[in-house]
Amino acid sequence: MPSRQYEADVLAAASKRAERAEFPRVTAEYGLVVEDRAAEFCGAIVGWEKDAVLLEDRYGKQRAFPFEPGAFLLEGSPVTLVRPAPLASGAPGRTASGSIAAPATRAKVARASRIYVEGRHDAELVEKIWGDDLRDAGVVVEYLGGIDDLAAIVAEFGPAPGRRLGVLVDHLVQGSKESLIAAQVRSPHVLIVGHPFVDVWAAVRPAVLGLAAWPEVPRGTLWKDGVLRLIGWPADTAAAWQRILRSVRTLLHEVAARTLPLSRLEPVIGQERYDRLVSASDPLKSRLGQGIIWNINSTAVGGGVAEMLQVIVGYVADAGIPIRWLTIGGDPVFFGITKRLHNQIHGAADGSALVSSADAHHYEQVLAANAEELLTWVRPGDVAILHDPQTAGLTEALSRAGLKVIWRCHIGIDEQNDISRAAWEFLRPFLSAAHAYVFTRRQFAPIWVPRARLWIIPPSIDPFSPKNEELDGESVQAILTTVGIYADGGTIRHGKFLRSDGTRGEVRRAALVTGDGRPRPDDPVVVQVSRWDKLKDMAGVMRGFADYVLPDRDAYLLLVGPSVSGVTDDPEGAVVFAECLAEWHELAPRARERVLLVTLPLNDVEENAAMVNAIQRRATIIVQKSLAEGFGLTVAEGMWKGRPVIGSAVGGIVDQIADGTGILLPDPEDLAAFGANVTWLLEHREAAERMGAAGKAYTREHFIGDMHLLRWAEVIEAVLAD
Repeated sequence: MPSRQYEADVLAAASKRAERAEFPRVTAEYGLVVEDRAAEFCGAIVGWEKDAVLLEDRYGKQRAFPFEPGAFLLEGSPVTLVRPAPLASGAPGRTASGSIAAPATRAKVARASRIYVEGRHDAELVEKIWGDDLRDAGVVVEYLGGIDDLAAIVAEFGPAPGRRLGVLVDHLVQGSKESLIAAQVRSPHVLIVGHPFVDVWAAVRPAVLGLAAWPEVPRGTLWKDGVLRLIGWPADTAAAWQRILRSVRTLLHEVAARTLPLSRLEPVIGQERYDRLVSASDPLKSRLGQGIIWNINSTAVGGGVAEMLQVIVGYVADAGIPIRWLTIGGDPVFFGITKRLHNQIHGAADGSALVSSADAHHYEQVLAANAEELLTWVRPGDVAILHDPQTAGLTEALSRAGLKVIWRCHIGIDEQNDISRAAWEFLRPFLSAAHAYVFTRRQFAPIWVPRARLWIIPPSIDPFSPKNEELDGESVQAILTTVGIYADGGTIRHGKFLRSDGTRGEVRRAALVTGDGRPRPDDPVVVQVSRWDKLKDMAGVMRGFADYVLPDRDAYLLLVGPSVSGVTDDPEGAVVFAECLAEWHELAPRARERVLLVTLPLNDVEENAAMVNAIQRRATIIVQKSLAEGFGLTVAEGMWKGRPVIGSAVGGIVDQIADGTGILLPDPEDLAAFGANVTWLLEHREAAERMGAAGKAYTREHFIGDMHLLRWAEVIEAVLAD
């Protein structure tokens, strides 16, 4: 946060006192409460810069004050605050991107490859965050004034093996002028990518500038000029950009989840359940006092945890309980380690090495950098809910800072094996300071978790989210046409959906669809929706369908996942999708017509959810043939839409499919049994409809958000009372 500008004599009185007396020197520490003597502003220290300290008062207002002799009161006595000493020289430094800095070396000779960045501000942002990393790699970034003549620019560069070119384009979205220009460049040695924002300013989180959101600029107004006028900044774009650039945080990002009205749950869950939910908020608010509940995970999009947090945070905020959501950052090595941890907690090494002490060092260093920044956000008395292995290494630092720390694990297996036990032993030292441990199923918790601090909370769905709201048949057809699953009939109608803020949204983006055929509106369709993860076994679903369903039935299979470039914490996704794509190419011609691989764009999270909703509502059968599963909430989502579901008897899928509400596969690797169950449901439509109706009723009773919220209220009250 930029420091406030002061008049020349604002601390004159303090300066004169400093000349007459020596004041005790006190090192600034996070959470230390002091008062600025001149401004009479009292607050806790939440950060510092070279020449100033940042205070936050009890109402959340922040102000910066210079480090001056005798300028602050500590417990009523004047003191001189001083900045903490820098880290010891032996500690590893970090680049602005959060990567561990390489040791100082002589300047490297630039590689022949280059990165071109369109837009001066875009180039400066790249330099701010990744400049040190790129210099260490010997990669030069060059400013590109525009891309109108991109094909000629690329030809002049002469891309070739060992001379590759990356181009970062401003506002690269489907159908834009930029996308049409980029499509003209075809070379295996050129990669063109871009951001979806109208301007790179909008790529910066508005919260770091004290804004709730970037304003809506009227059409016909230059965007930057309109923004400056609407937020009340001087009409100086150069100065404004420097202010924005100084405010960029490189690791932590706050997710602006919308407030969701609790009252809309009442018609779904009934008066009695709704009254119990509303009455639970007052005791929790009283117990929390001035504290804030922080949810911290590794991604805001692209997975069940992120989707669930959007809903939970929204409902809790509506209850008047202070709650916020941050995502951590890390380099590819860090997320590679956590992905291996994820797989190994599920008992699968998949040929990769088990996590080791060397991994622990890198894991610890990345999370130490996150913790350092995080401690400028939080205060003693707050509650931190840390989600999954990516955040476990934050536990000790937050606990030591006076927070109540709850570690929430969404993954696991029912019977531990040597691989999963090794992963838990890796995490155990990082988690010892937690005040509570929350798991989806009791079987998932390792044996060393204290049973007195163990809580079990199954996840839930939100029936009003864009992923689960009712969609009529016309909207479903329009969305599937836009996405590219249905053949384009020449219509330009876009399917509409209701956003969480109550406005109407439209599905305008297309997916990447691989498949030689397209289903008609009345064709039977089997659907699996999940991340591109080996444990979801998309390739196994494809083989089982091709080998054991298509020979007897005329149906289609849709394997649906997120764009592999949009999920920041899953480096394996692109590899798994590529493997599925390679297997698809090996299918027989008829199977290539009937099997579609679909990757949905993540530019707009709610638009993505509406796409999934339409696809699931179009399904004749929904499957979740996971090899291992934390909970697999796509099962409850499919059941809520009244569709028969086939799921593996692993993890939380077992808890969601009761007798008569779906089909459980005892052995998820038995492709013949999988195919036989799909075929049976396709042949027995009335039984499938009864199964779908029973599944929806079961989901309403057990997996709507009120049950989830009540359990969380109980956990948080317990840790605050401890």
